[in-house]
Amino acid sequence: MEKPLMFKLKKFSKLIIVTFSALFISPLCQADAVLNNTDTQLLIASDTEREYKIFTAWPSHPAPKEGWPVIYILDANIMFATMVEAARMMENRNKQDGSLIVGIGYNNNKERKKERALDLTPRLGSTPNAMVGTGGAEDFLRFIKDDLKPHINKRFKINQQQESIFGHSFGGLFVLYSLIKKPSLFDTYIAASPSIWFENKLLTLPSLRGQLSTQLQSTPRTLITVGEYEQKDDPDFPHPSIKRLKAAKLVDNAREYAHWLDEQPSINSKFALITGENHGSVIPAAISRAVRFIFSKKTITP
Repeated sequence: MEKPLMFKLKKFSKLIIVTFSALFISPLCQADAVLNNTDTQLLIASDTEREYKIFTAWPSHPAPKEGWPVIYILDANIMFATMVEAARMMENRNKQDGSLIVGIGYNNNKERKKERALDLTPRLGSTPNAMVGTGGAEDFLRFIKDDLKPHINKRFKINQQQESIFGHSFGGLFVLYSLIKKPSLFDTYIAASPSIWFENKLLTLPSLRGQLSTQLQSTPRTLITVGEYEQKDDPDFPHPSIKRLKAAKLVDNAREYAHWLDEQPSINSKFALITGENHGSVIPAAISRAVRFIFSKKTITP
């Protein structure tokens, strides 16, 4: 039997009310999911004039007398929130004072893939790399040392004996390069799935490795992690090019580099193979391992 017109209008009006209610409620629900005590700022490198987006997260209570520990994280556009939540969960569970998280990323109008390829990769001397658009790691390292860290030290009370850096893939390569060039810039260096294959394993050259011993003035701690399926195929998510995957030798290279570091005087180096993960899926697990390594009371602090 056909419903009366008035009944249809009432039903339709209820639908409108419910729909508008949902529209008004949604922003409030979304706001609850935003990370608290965070902000972003643009910072210009003093020598290259390159622009970086700096993500910062801080605890909700005053800094301890010695200042906040700091974790610097690369590729912040995609990894910052994961690092913040992982650190805060670890701190809350273990009743720790908290830490400052500083992410280095790029503004939304930048081509992040090209930007990171330049910033996170080294070159040897003035010879251009075979891979076009790479080789800016020395400039990027200078930006962190001369511009970013002083900027953070002005904004917050920092414990300069507890500063860590984390990077994945090209970011992991940069972390290891930073360790060799500036081993006292951070206290803890964590390289996840480092791209040691880059430029015919440039980072393993004796001329570069040999610089580490001459730079050591502290006792840096290092952790190198890599996923189980970064050198063999992932049965759940097959790699598009098994030949390229095997040729990169991410697992073998990471293990060898960690072993070499551990043989160096005054370096405490650890290696972790993360089971069941590939180059992409390993990121949250690697961040979790990094946070554990940074705050573990069983790990020797420099």
